[in-house]
Amino acid sequence: MERSYNNDVNSGDYSEIAPGLCVGGTPPRLDGQVNNPPEFSEYEGFDYVFTFHKHSSPILGAVEIRYFFEDDWTNGLPKHEFGKIRELADQAFDLWRTGSNVLIRCQGGKNRSGLVAALVLVSSGKSPDEAIRQLRTKRSNDVLFNRHFEALVRSGSI
Repeated sequence: MERSYNNDVNSGDYSEIAPGLCVGGTPPRLDGQVNNPPEFSEYEGFDYVFTFHKHSSPILGAVEIRYFFEDDWTNGLPKHEFGKIRELADQAFDLWRTGSNVLIRCQGGKNRSGLVAALVLVSSGKSPDEAIRQLRTKRSNDVLFNRHFEALVRSGSI
């Protein structure tokens, strides 16, 4: 699958972090918070897209799973969200493991998508440190700059 790459991690471009597994954000033209109405998102080559930004436009050409949770830098992720985030990460892992091309996206492609993608990589057998390092190498050093989310991955508590 041909993919585009962009070092500007605030763009909606996505980065392949493992074959068939990508992490990305939502570019302004596809963000209903910035551009009303937003354009539909058309990404080629994905079977499933997990969207964690409530203003991202709908996906055309792939099955989309949408769930919003806050990227709270002060308080982190509320415990009542742990089960749902784990369930979604498990679903993304199962789809990816069985050969589907999966995109995990939020607004900037750093924290919410980074949390879920790190959990997917840990499910694949990587240590939390290896998963975070891989995301930061393939996507951006800013992935999981929300230290609460990083701590959740490192602790294995989600």
